[in-house]
Amino acid sequence: MAETNLEFARGMRESYSAQNEMAGSPDPVSIVRTHRVPASEPEREIRVREYRPTDSDETLPLIIFIHGGGFVSGDLETHDVLARALALGVSATVLAIDYRLAPEHPFPAGLDDVSAVSRWARAHAEELRIDATRIVVGGDSAGGNLAALAVARARDAGQAGFAAQFLFYPLLDFRTNSDSWARLGDTHFPTNGVMRGVDAAYLGPDISRWDPRISPALGSVEGMPPTILAVGTLDPLLDDSRHFSARLEAAEIPTTLIVSENATHGYIQYFKERSGGPAGRDALERTITVLREVLAENSPL
Repeated sequence: MAETNLEFARGMRESYSAQNEMAGSPDPVSIVRTHRVPASEPEREIRVREYRPTDSDETLPLIIFIHGGGFVSGDLETHDVLARALALGVSATVLAIDYRLAPEHPFPAGLDDVSAVSRWARAHAEELRIDATRIVVGGDSAGGNLAALAVARARDAGQAGFAAQFLFYPLLDFRTNSDSWARLGDTHFPTNGVMRGVDAAYLGPDISRWDPRISPALGSVEGMPPTILAVGTLDPLLDDSRHFSARLEAAEIPTTLIVSENATHGYIQYFKERSGGPAGRDALERTITVLREVLAENSPL
């Protein structure tokens, strides 16, 4: 792998870790434990952190959470506060995935890990005390990309679907050619320069940016579950979320689009602090409300 890609990834990782305290203090949940999930490859495991809001034997819905970080950074610690908030707010078990990162592990390594954990969770529903018919998948930024792709991959393989997906400022189109990219891409994160680094580290020169396996906006939306999209007006990814939402609505898929005024990329992750502030709290609360409604509709009770 090119040394420049490694340098870019190290810089992103250092920056992300330094911002970790901006997420605020983690709220207590009843159970936090680590699982080692068998990967697709022999003798390799994926680290997964379980957050369970209650220690009762109650069967809960499941949220599979995929952290952001441009496919090269982020981990279980950077998104610990958000994962806990989702568990407590939705009253669901959360499985946060420590998937492989580029450039050491470029596409499709991270997506393969998400798919493996999804299959494992369904197979171990009784052990996890979760309802396999009420599984939600979601994430922020790169995690939103992987969530949407995991939904499409399961659909295309004829596997069990998801009850809903939530995509916080997701990277939906690697072409980065929308009006919001033209307007904001040189001044607001993720900048065009950052995207060039992500592109080189995660995809390399041999994968087309038009490939729906990496750009959910370019694939079919048929059969997708109820979807929540949240994005800020100061995010270069704004128009991609708007366009994707319009396609979902045209396909008659229940869709909630949350556009937060004057909010920048990553604002929901920092919902407790000034950097995310009221906009982040509002978007997270609206997401939790919709998820609770969707999961209640799917409840066997």
